[in-house]
Amino acid sequence: MNSKQFNWDFLLKWVLLMTGFLALSYTGIDDIERPIVTGLVSDPWAREIWMVLGLGLLGGLVGGAQWLLLRRFIAHAFRWGLIMALTYWLGASLTEIASFTGIALLPSFSASFVMLGPVCGILQWRILRSQVDRAGWWILTQTTSWLVLFAVSAMVAYGLDAIFGGNVDNY
Repeated sequence: MNSKQFNWDFLLKWVLLMTGFLALSYTGIDDIERPIVTGLVSDPWAREIWMVLGLGLLGGLVGGAQWLLLRRFIAHAFRWGLIMALTYWLGASLTEIASFTGIALLPSFSASFVMLGPVCGILQWRILRSQVDRAGWWILTQTTSWLVLFAVSAMVAYGLDAIFGGNVDNY
């Protein structure tokens, strides 16, 4: 993405896409996916498998959305989206499996953050480095943005749950 192609409209779309996705994914996992899977599948291990598969679908959706937004701006945007989808799926699955098995959430959130922040950033940087000057900044940007996006979207998701009578902590 060179300076001629970058603009504030693009940045706004990117921030809205990622923030919206994260807020929807937090509430969607606990308020939509989990009740559906729980209602349809009685075996707890099978339920967990379906939950992890559903997280793969969510990861695919955000990766696909990023590909659609970036395909005009960078070469190999499909690989970019695939990297996002896979790191999201792995990171979210780690948190889901940790919760299911009774492992403390802080270590699993940390592992998820590492997947979505620095690991994803490094893999995406490999795509950007031949297309953008100072592409190495993307690793720091991706890592920092996941901290900020997680904090903001988690507050929004938990706030909406509180307003509409949900309770994320019950899961």
